[in-house]
Amino acid sequence: NAWVDKDSFYVSVTCWRRLAENVCRSLRSGDPVMVRGRLLTRSYDTADGRRNTVTEMEADVVAADLNWCTAHVTRTRRTE
Repeated sequence: NAWVDKDSFYVSVTCWRRLAENVCRSLRSGDPVMVRGRLLTRSYDTADGRRNTVTEMEADVVAADLNWCTAHVTRTRRTE
């Protein structure tokens, strides 16, 4: 009757446009984050004839996990 840690599950996350720019300016590899978006699974054939399946996420929102870090929020302005 207790939570037990299991193996980690890593997902590649893709960000576009202003979200991608702000993520690059704000976060580094290994930073704890929370992501909301669309989870996608796709399959493809490799050059050696094997079939691989990958799970990826296309992010709508990315935020620092404030349980493990602090953040200073600065609003960005839209450019014309």
